[in-house]
Amino acid sequence: MTIWLKDRDGRGAALALTLLLLGAMLGLLVKYITERLTPQAVLVRRLGTLKRALSYRDDGATLPVRARMRIDDLEDQISRSDYAQVEKSFEEFDKDKVALATMSWHFRILLDQLDQQAGILRGARKLSSTDARLIEGVLEAEFRAVQKSQVLDWPEQEEDMVAQCRENANSFGVVTGIISRFLRSPGDRRLRAQLFDIQQGDLPPAGSLLDVPETDTEADESPSPLADSPEARDFGPRAGIVGIVTPGLRQDPGRVSLLFRQARTIAALASVLVVSLVGLKTQYLDQRPFAGNLSDWLGIGLWGLVVELSGVAVLDVLGRLGSGGTAGSTRP
Repeated sequence: MTIWLKDRDGRGAALALTLLLLGAMLGLLVKYITERLTPQAVLVRRLGTLKRALSYRDDGATLPVRARMRIDDLEDQISRSDYAQVEKSFEEFDKDKVALATMSWHFRILLDQLDQQAGILRGARKLSSTDARLIEGVLEAEFRAVQKSQVLDWPEQEEDMVAQCRENANSFGVVTGIISRFLRSPGDRRLRAQLFDIQQGDLPPAGSLLDVPETDTEADESPSPLADSPEARDFGPRAGIVGIVTPGLRQDPGRVSLLFRQARTIAALASVLVVSLVGLKTQYLDQRPFAGNLSDWLGIGLWGLVVELSGVAVLDVLGRLGSGGTAGSTRP
């Protein structure tokens, strides 16, 4: 009996354990693809169709905050394979799809206006750093106005949200004209004063551009009190044009313990290890008729594959250790 056990030690045992590990991992992979990835792929394609219908872009920058949070929840439900809740969420989105697409269109117009203003600023030549910071502050103020509209309760305040979007679109058009004129006449104090007011959050109403006459004033090299004020000089760190128009809107969810974030992966690896060790004992060390031919080695690998693929509970696998050790009946 002792001699028979020694014959199964060393390289043979290592080969058997390797085959069991490979078989178990392959079975787990096939099961994962068929039971989880395939249904998830269908839902991800469905989510992509929904996003295209809503003109979803830049992490939902064109959607109300509530709708954006619902999209994030839906993505989380898909990742967790919560199919019942996913179907319910899709049904709710189907009811609001037209209204959300309309809101997305309104916010997209506002962001396109900010993109246009940013393009004007990028194309400006011989612009002082003070004037550049002033205009960047204007863009930030406009973006804050967009965010203020997006945080309204949707769909309860949908009409108010649409009204604010239209008002902001008119104001942004006025601001575009003021910026263009200011870049041509940076010495015009009235234009500079208007930009400073906008930077502080006082957006101009529609038609207010007509109150500022077109001038051909040469650039005034003398420092302006407004330009040298702490508010205009140090309104905050320069975010960059792209960061102003489409900044990241999602907050860092915080650090989560590795055990929680990788719980499924850790459980899967533990399952593979347990199945392989149980298989090493029952299918190799305790398998008396084991002849060491190709069929026996292949049977060991297939045993690990079938156990993982069939979804046998780890406790059931461990229970086989107490069933007497012989596992001839467990061969696939």
